[in-house]
This record gives sequence, C-alpha cells and structure tokens, in this order.
Amino acid sequence: MSGQIFISYRREDASSAAGRLYDRLSARFSQNQIFFDIDNIDLGIDFVKAIEESVASCDVLIAVIGRHWLVTSDETGRRRLDNPEDFVRVEIGTALKRDIRVIPVLVEGASMPRSGELPDDLKPLARRNALNVSHDRFRVDADRLVGAVERALEKNTAEKREREEEGRMKTRNVEAYVRTKQPISAVKNKIFISYSHEDEDWKKALEKFLKPYVRSASVTAWSDKQIAPGSKWFDEIKGALAESSIVLMLVTPNFLASDFINEHELGPALEQAETGGLKILWVPVRFSAYTETALQKYQAVIPPDKPLAEMKGSERDKAWLRICEEIKKVTA
Repeated sequence: MSGQIFISYRREDASSAAGRLYDRLSARFSQNQIFFDIDNIDLGIDFVKAIEESVASCDVLIAVIGRHWLVTSDETGRRRLDNPEDFVRVEIGTALKRDIRVIPVLVEGASMPRSGELPDDLKPLARRNALNVSHDRFRVDADRLVGAVERALEKNTAEKREREEEGRMKTRNVEAYVRTKQPISAVKNKIFISYSHEDEDWKKALEKFLKPYVRSASVTAWSDKQIAPGSKWFDEIKGALAESSIVLMLVTPNFLASDFINEHELGPALEQAETGGLKILWVPVRFSAYTETALQKYQAVIPPDKPLAEMKGSERDKAWLRICEEIKKVTA
C-alpha cells in the first residue's frame, strides 16, 4: 500500500509509546513509508524546513499525545508549544495547514487538548477525532490505529485516481462531473442517527433491530461512530446529513440538553426539513421537554406519552419493529 506516514511525538512526553506504535506500524507498512524521528534528518540541514517538507509529503500524520505534551517547557521555563519553532508545533501545524489527515493518539491516560489551550495554528487539532491507546489494550488499540491509517491511505489513493480521471475527461472536453463541485445528492434510503452519547445503549438497540433491513438493502444507517480517527468531525457530520434522506432522532433529556446536538445536528436537520430536503423522524425514548423545541411540529414515530423507556419485553420489541417499518416506508 502506497502513502507516507509521519509520527509526531515529544521525547520528554511519550517516546516509549511512540516507539511501540512505530514498531506496530512497521509490521504493516514499509519502513520507508514512515517518518519517525528527526534523527532521520542529515546533519547540517535546516530541521524546521526538513520537517515542513517531510510533513508536506505525507498522507497521514499521527500526533502522539501524552500527559505532558501540552505543558512540557524548555530550559527557560517557557512552554514549548508557545515557541513557533518548536518541532512538534511545526509538524502538526504544517499538516493542519495543508489539510493532511491528522490522527491524535492519546497515550498514558492523556486527555485531548482543548482549543483554548493551543496556539492559534494548532487550534484545529481540537476538532480532530482522537484515538485512545492504553497499555492494557495496546494490541487492540494499535490495530485500530493501523486500520484507520490504511483507510486514510486508501482514500487518498482513490481521490488521486479520481482527480487524474477528471483531468483526463476535461482534456477530452467531456462535461466534468467533479464530485466536490456538485451539490451532494441525498441517498434515498440513508438515515442519519442522531443521539446523545449518554444514550449509547438505545442507539445500539436501534441498530440491532435495523440490521435485517440494512442487510436487505432496505436502508443504510449512519452514526458518528463511523467517523474515522483523525477526521474532521464537523465536516463528517455535515456531509452525512447532506447525504441522508432521513434523520432519526432518539429523543431524551440528554439529547435535548446537548448544545452540540442542538447546534450541529438538530438545528441543521430542521433547516433542511423546512426546505423539503430531509425528513424528520423522532423517537420518544424517555419523557422529555420536547414541546419546548421545534420537534413539537413533527409527528413522533410512537406516542410521546408512552416512550420506549416505559415499555418492557415484547411491547418494546414491537415498538422497535414499528419504528423500523416506518423508516422503511418513508425510504421506499
């Protein structure tokens, strides 16, 4: 598999974890595909320029972030990230500027840095989907990273081929069908599942009942769990909404309390529904103040006075099947 991988890490912070990840990646990819250490830079070379050139030529940058990544300081006590020539800042900043896939990998119990804690050129890093790699689950987590890198490289290769094909078509004076310049068409049977992460179990129950419909190609379902590590999740959610014909909302107090859902899922979905480009289906999972929201204008799939949480056993199973049949009917 072609493509270049750049591993960014801070020696004082996570050199051991970075080394283990390098070994795991080296077992899957050729070593000449992986840039791991500034020690690879020849003596006498401007290392900032060399790093920028190496990052610019890569397809994926893995940012290994340990517990001290954010606060590590130099010999004067200055935080390293506040130095514009700090090599970690240069590496990640260059990748973000060039819109290269950046996968934050959190190791040794580290948390994802918040935007306000980062210099301006690194603030977009806070919006990248991160992958946690723990010591106890290292093999499983590292395999997830390898899989994410494989998908990113495959996507880059496919996009490169697509660009080449588009170029050939233009030279033949054939009407271009450049995907990025056309409005995204909704997929007739694609549903966008909107839910609060605190209600993960309810989402999983829905997916279980939907599975036979997905297998038979009656519907296709999308949720934020399909966002690959390192992806821009704002863009992924926006794109998935644009490609869907239905938004299915699992409504609970958690759902309605979420500012993120309100701003990035519920709000845009209701706007698209007003223009006729999207259908809204919502499921009362628990009692909630839905009457205080725009959802009150839309018919619930099941009666709001008997939400799923108030049902048990076969009654709840029948409700899930009713929901699935309603989805199938709307997408037919």
